[in-house]
Amino acid sequence: MTVSHLQTAARVTFLVVGLAMTASVQGATRSTLDLSAGVGFSTNPSLQLDSKSALFGRVSALGMHEWRSERTTTTLSAYAENTTYSRGNGSKQLFDLSARTIHSVNPNLSIFGTLSFQGDVDGQLSNRFIRATPDLILPPPTDQPGPLIVDDATLIGFGGRQYRLSGQVGATIRATARSSVSLSAGAQRNFASGSLSNANMNSYFATASYDHQISERTSAGFSTNFQYQDYDNGLSSSVINPLLTVSRQFSDQFQGSAAVGLLFSRQEQADGGSDSSIDPSFSFSLCRRGERDRLCARVSRDARNSLSVGFGPQAESLVISTLGSVDYSRQLDANQSVRASISAVRSSSQFSEGDDRRTTYLTFLTGYDRKIRQRLAVGVTGGARRLFQDGRDPKTDLNASAYLRYRLGDVE
Repeated sequence: MTVSHLQTAARVTFLVVGLAMTASVQGATRSTLDLSAGVGFSTNPSLQLDSKSALFGRVSALGMHEWRSERTTTTLSAYAENTTYSRGNGSKQLFDLSARTIHSVNPNLSIFGTLSFQGDVDGQLSNRFIRATPDLILPPPTDQPGPLIVDDATLIGFGGRQYRLSGQVGATIRATARSSVSLSAGAQRNFASGSLSNANMNSYFATASYDHQISERTSAGFSTNFQYQDYDNGLSSSVINPLLTVSRQFSDQFQGSAAVGLLFSRQEQADGGSDSSIDPSFSFSLCRRGERDRLCARVSRDARNSLSVGFGPQAESLVISTLGSVDYSRQLDANQSVRASISAVRSSSQFSEGDDRRTTYLTFLTGYDRKIRQRLAVGVTGGARRLFQDGRDPKTDLNASAYLRYRLGDVE
C-alpha cells in the first residue's frame, strides 16, 4: 500500500465520520469531530539505529458517532493523521478506523460485532491518545446486555508500514438466571512493507466461554481461545488457550478480573517439520472509576503473531508476549483535563532458528488539554519510547508537541 492509498484511506475516514454525524436513528445520538493542528519535536521518530532528531508539523482528525436505542448501542470512531518531519524524515500518515455494535435480541440473547482497520508506521500509533477525546474520557456506563468488547490495538513493527484489517461477530446466551455462554469468531489480515513484509498473514480466531454468577458481586467461569495463523510464505501456526476466569465488583468504583491458563502452541517450519510448546498464560486487570477520574492497570501473557514486535527476518515466527499497562485520566474541572499512559511489551520468539529472540518495548505518554472557548481548546503532550532488542538498541525517542483543537458536533 502506497502513500496515495493512505491518503485515500484518510479521506474515507472523514467521509465515514461525516456520514455517521448525519445519520439518524431512533434513540439518543452523540457525535464529535475534533480537528487539530500542532507542532513539536522527536529525537528518534522512526525508532531506528541511525536516529535523527526532527521538528514536525501535524494535522489530525478524531471523530466519534454513537447512537443508542432501547436494544442497540453502536459506535463508530475514526482517527487520521499526517505528520511532516524535518531533516529527511518526510511525511507519515496514520489512521485507525473502528465500528462496534451490541444488540439485545431478547432478554436471553444479545449479539455483537466489531470491525477495524489500522495503518501504522514504526509503532507511532502506540504514542497517541486516539481512543477518546479529553472531555469524553468518562463516558456513561452502558446498561446494554452482552459482553464487554475490548479491541487489541497493539500493532507494533519497526522498519516499515503496517496495516491490520479485522472483524469479529458473536453472541451471548443467558443459559440460566445466573449463567451465560458467549461464542465469537473472527478473522484478521496483517500486511506490511519493508523488512516486515515477510510477516504478511491471515489470522482466524474463535472463543467459547461460560460465566456463572456466584454472588451479587462475583462471577467465575472458563473459556477456550482458538487461533490459527497462515503466513503468505507458506508457514502456519496454531494456538489453543484454555483459561479459568473470575471477576469481582469490589465496590461501586473498583472492579477487577483475572484469568489463568495454558498456551498450547504449534508451528510448521520451513523444512517441513513442526515445533510445539506449552506455556502459562494469564490476564489480570483492576480498574477504578471515580466521579472525575479513571485508573486502570492490566497485565497479560499470550501468544500472537510477531508482526506486533517486528523481529525482521524472523517475523514469521509466533511469539509469546507479556504486556503491562497503566492508564489514568482526570477531569480537573469543566475546562481542563489530564491523562497519562505507560505500557511495556516483552516478547520472545519461541520457534525462531537459533537462539530465542527477545524484544522489550516501553512507552510513556502524558497530556494536558484546556478549553479556551466552547469549541476551541489548546493542549500539550509529551512522551517517550524505548526499544530493547538483540544486539544494538535504538536511542530513546523523546517527543513533545503543542496543538490547537477545534470541535465540530456535540459539545458539553
